Amino acid sequence: MSTPPPPPPGHVPAPSSPSGGGGGKILLGCAIGCAVLLVVGAVGIGLVFMKVKQAAEDFQAKMERMEQTQRARQEARERLTALDEEHPSRLPEETARAALTAEDVDRWLAVHAGLEEDFAKLSELDARMKALEQQMKRLESMENKEQPSFSDFAELTKAFSGLNEIVEVGFAQEEARARTTAAAATVLEAQELGPTELRRLCAVIQWAFLGREGFDRLSLSTREASELDGARSTVELWKDETFSGDDWTAEERKGLQRNIERSRATMQRLEARMRQAQALTPETRATLERRRAEIEAISEERSRQLMKLLDEAAEAQWWDGNEEAIAAGEPLPGDEDPAASEGEAGGD
Repeated sequence: MSTPPPPPPGHVPAPSSPSGGGGGKILLGCAIGCAVLLVVGAVGIGLVFMKVKQAAEDFQAKMERMEQTQRARQEARERLTALDEEHPSRLPEETARAALTAEDVDRWLAVHAGLEEDFAKLSELDARMKALEQQMKRLESMENKEQPSFSDFAELTKAFSGLNEIVEVGFAQEEARARTTAAAATVLEAQELGPTELRRLCAVIQWAFLGREGFDRLSLSTREASELDGARSTVELWKDETFSGDDWTAEERKGLQRNIERSRATMQRLEARMRQAQALTPETRATLERRRAEIEAISEERSRQLMKLLDEAAEAQWWDGNEEAIAAGEPLPGDEDPAASEGEAGGD
């Protein structure tokens, strides 16, 4: 077999057919890869967009849910405070003159029984929120660590995962409070009680009879209780201040000292009122002694929950009643200090 002659000088071989060489396969593979990347990118962008849209819709739904809850709670408070007009208090403001009957004790116990389930749910949610808040506080302890351990990172992950739960529990708390306020209005209406009379019943039973700490404020009006809190805060804030040195001008020193003395006088006046409220008529004490076991079976936690509910309703009622005066900057009922008035009268 003869060997073919060599190609002439300068001859360039013809290019291979695309269908028969490996270069075409490479180009085809690149085209497919690019197409896949484009599809994956488009899908990824679409997923991100969907997640952002879903997050925005979830946020909007939560805001609407919160607004509905706040409206429901406000309506329930209005129902609750309106009961004062339908059922004015038969009990006087001074517990020393209050004459409680066995029926009064029955109604007080019935209110607690009617709200037990709602209060229990609130306690459960409050405990859960407290645990989550403690979990968040662990983040603060990690801020100053130079070399966090693996367990620190695990705690950090756990804490961040609890953020969404905090929001959900917060919403659940607000909804539970709205339901509890609505339930309170229903229960009080069934017992033909207004919140003012119930508050006075609580003052007699929890403070004058049982002497439970913290319930002394029930013997004061809502405005007086707020004044007492403010006076105590002022006195506590400045108790260690000597007003010496160059930190104060003579005018500032005088004004602050005057404010502290006024707050101290308010404290003394209102605390004396609360001590006087521990007096009971012999008939009332005898009535309560006969029911002591039933009364003491109501825990302090439940009693505090009821006191808080009544305080919130009374505060909302006070703000609603004085809204126009506050907006106009007019003097409000009780703005004049009784102690100051007595001092001025004595001076004349």
